[in-house]
Amino acid sequence: MASALRNVRNFALEGSEGIESDFDELVNSFSEKQDLKYVIGVDTLPEVTWKEPYVGMEVSVSSLNKPGLNEKLVEKAVMNVRKRTGELIDESDREVRKGDLVMMSYMGINKATQEALIELGGQRPKQFDTEDDTIVPGFMDNMIGAKVDEIREFEVVFPDNFLPTRHRGVTATFKAMVHKIYRPILPPEDSKLAAELVPDAKTMEEAREFLRVAVEKEAEVKDLELVDETIIEKIGALAQCSIPDILIQENGQQMYGAQLMEFQNSGRVSPGVLNSMMTPQMVSKFIRDNRDEIETRVRATLAFDQIQKENNLQITEAMINERVEEMVEGFKEMGIDYDIERVREQAEELVTSKVILDFVRGNAVIKYT
Repeated sequence: MASALRNVRNFALEGSEGIESDFDELVNSFSEKQDLKYVIGVDTLPEVTWKEPYVGMEVSVSSLNKPGLNEKLVEKAVMNVRKRTGELIDESDREVRKGDLVMMSYMGINKATQEALIELGGQRPKQFDTEDDTIVPGFMDNMIGAKVDEIREFEVVFPDNFLPTRHRGVTATFKAMVHKIYRPILPPEDSKLAAELVPDAKTMEEAREFLRVAVEKEAEVKDLELVDETIIEKIGALAQCSIPDILIQENGQQMYGAQLMEFQNSGRVSPGVLNSMMTPQMVSKFIRDNRDEIETRVRATLAFDQIQKENNLQITEAMINERVEEMVEGFKEMGIDYDIERVREQAEELVTSKVILDFVRGNAVIKYT
């Protein structure tokens, strides 16, 4: 097989080769007196064409950088620290009120598919603020009035800006139970609280001003991320090409691995549950359930490669080396071992993606709503 593939190695997708000749026919035609001939098939990178031009395409996103919203986030940050540093009074003998902190566990399922939403965590009791939407917007409103050990069942629709994107617009059914109810005694807004919020702040005015700037910068970054995410989705939709199954499998495995890594780092899923998810069957199910999203991502990747070729976008060694140095410095600061060759590969991928995204973004019409 190696010799047969020699002439197609330059354009065949690695790992896609397979014998296409009928097995029974090969058995029947076998003879020690003559060579056995069979047909080998390979997948190749598909040709990408465009439904519409990508230069000048319109990209519309809902901006997170709004003065009113930023001000609310500043005040929320102040309140979070006041609750965290204040005394907690156990009042588990009453119903949950707005402003309480609660120990709570929960589980959610996709109403349409009945698939468990394991990545949202909740299997182990954890402390939540009833004024926060850290799980999904609208979740905690359903817990107001609940008593300890009471099981609340309710539905929530994931908003259009939820991450991961596959949950957007999905209706989920949740079951949640409160284990403890705490009333926070809030400390005063003084210089001590200011230093807790911002180490160098002497007054609450200084702390709030620092937070305002930080919130605005974070909103700008998130807006740019939303723009790039929308660009990737639109480029994937504009591109036309057939996608070899091997690319679906490879990218699906990578996405699933990244998801498990996120679960592990966030601590939302217990080690036992995480181990139960590391099976070939679960990987296959993930690829099956998320095939549309995987295809869109693969199509976008192929489309971006095509954009680079069509516009002769150059990636220099200096750009790659600069990114390698940044990544290595970060690994050293965190005391993480690294493979320099793998780091260089990742750096080249990141730089290439950035150059292409910068080009497309620079030639798009961006509208914030």
